[in-house]
Amino acid sequence: MEARLTTEAIIEDCKHWQSHCFICTMQGLRETNHEMFYCKNDDSQDAKAWMLNVQHKVKYDGFCACFRCGMPQSECPGWNNQSRCAYRGILVPTIAAMVYGPQAGNIKLLWEEQLTEAGVDLSDHIAIGKYLGKVGKPNHSKLFDMYCWLHGMYPMSRE
Repeated sequence: MEARLTTEAIIEDCKHWQSHCFICTMQGLRETNHEMFYCKNDDSQDAKAWMLNVQHKVKYDGFCACFRCGMPQSECPGWNNQSRCAYRGILVPTIAAMVYGPQAGNIKLLWEEQLTEAGVDLSDHIAIGKYLGKVGKPNHSKLFDMYCWLHGMYPMSRE
C-alpha cells in the first residue's frame, strides 16, 4: 500500500470504521459492528485503555479540525455548532487499535519514536492529547496527520 494517500482516500476509508471495531475487523471476526468502546475482545483491551485515557484530552487548536472528531473542517461540518459531526469516534479509536492492538508490531515503536522526537512524554496522556490537537499540515490537526501516517504503514486488508 502507498505510504502517502490522498486526504480524500483517507476520508473515504474513515467512513468504513464508523461503528466498526478495527481490531475485530483486522482479526477477521464475525462481530465487528461495534465501537471499540463496547468491544469485549481481550485483544482490544490495551487499545481501549489508551483510547479512554486520551480521547477527551485532545484539545484542538483553532480552525485546524472539527472539535468533536479531529477531521479537517473542510470534510466534517461538526465544527459548526449547528451541524452534526460526521466522523465522531473514528480517529482516536482507530489510532489506538493500530498502535496498541494485537497487530501493531513495529508500528508502536515508530509511533513512540514520532512522539518522542516531538518532545511528547509517552506516559503523559494530557501531553499526548495536547500534541494531537495541534495544527499539523495546512487545515489538519496532528491527530489527522498521525492517522494518515499510520494508515499508510498499516496492512489495511479487510477481506
